Amino acid sequence: MAANSVIAEDSCFTEFTKFNMCKKARELSDGMANMLPMKISQNMAWESVASFGKTIQGQIRLGYTRKHLEEQYKKSGLPISQAKQAMEKSAHNICKQEDPAARAFIGLGGNFRYIYSFIDGEHFITIDINNCDENKKDKDYISYIKRLAAEGNSNAQFDLASAFYVGRGVPKDYAYAFKWFKKASEQGHTESQFNLAQMYRQGLAVSKNYKLAFKWFMRSAKEGYAKSQNSVAVMYGKGLGVSKNHKLAFEWYKKAAAQGHPHSQNNLAYSYLKGIGTSINHKLAFKWYQKAAEQSEPNAEYSLAAMYARGSGTARDYVLAYMWATIASSRKTSGSIKLKKLLSKKMSRQQKSKAVNLANEWLKNH
Repeated sequence: MAANSVIAEDSCFTEFTKFNMCKKARELSDGMANMLPMKISQNMAWESVASFGKTIQGQIRLGYTRKHLEEQYKKSGLPISQAKQAMEKSAHNICKQEDPAARAFIGLGGNFRYIYSFIDGEHFITIDINNCDENKKDKDYISYIKRLAAEGNSNAQFDLASAFYVGRGVPKDYAYAFKWFKKASEQGHTESQFNLAQMYRQGLAVSKNYKLAFKWFMRSAKEGYAKSQNSVAVMYGKGLGVSKNHKLAFEWYKKAAAQGHPHSQNNLAYSYLKGIGTSINHKLAFKWYQKAAEQSEPNAEYSLAAMYARGSGTARDYVLAYMWATIASSRKTSGSIKLKKLLSKKMSRQQKSKAVNLANEWLKNH
């Protein structure tokens, strides 16, 4: 039988893929469960399987006790550690099997766990298989997602395009990446639509085309993808591929900022500060600079320091101004060192020391 655990979705994805590996583990374990219990050998049986996050866990029962095993190895003049080595070798056979799904699952960051217990229930050994031959890893991964991409899986199409875009496991190939981003985009894959738009905007593998870039940014933005919403706002603000419209730029910055996109939060704050596409509102400018700065957006860190220094949108506070100017200067943000020098003339040594300590504590934790 199979059992499955509930875990945080964020931990279900790996650096290799956008596939939900927890879901894949459940699918594979459910398929295996239909074949259990299964006799592996005369003295070994696979009794159950379960999925826990990205791990598929199998319970294997040995047909003898620990005492019996030790006696048999003692008669042979061999250490019991050799029994463990034999089981580890047997477990690693999964890397040699012809089942591409199992090999690809490991290659994509999944884990097979085998728990061996004696007939009386005493635990003997646990073996984790999460890495087959390194050279085969990328090959299996690309082979697997190519097959799924060809079948029309938009996540696979995105992963395949991404691999060729950055050259992960394959030579970098913008034209091939463009092809698969476009196929996934046409199926409504929002992140692919964003990347396709970026390629049109930058002229990668195709001629630069701001109108098509705007078209695909907008499709993705309407589905709620924050990066695309920010890009739509930028293009409205600059008049790229569409007529310049600061009010619409402001509205799209608001949408992305509400989702926590730090660059949009910074741009929205600037819009409020300067009255671009909206009325001047220093309190709201301060609010959004603060939200962006708390996500380590460098320009927002500097702007927040400047607002604290002027007492704009908030009470004047030289300590917090110097703190944020120090944080911004650590990232070499333009103007931050000059601001620190100006603030330094208005502060006591104790105030500067407090501000630096606050900045160091912030940088340590962010």
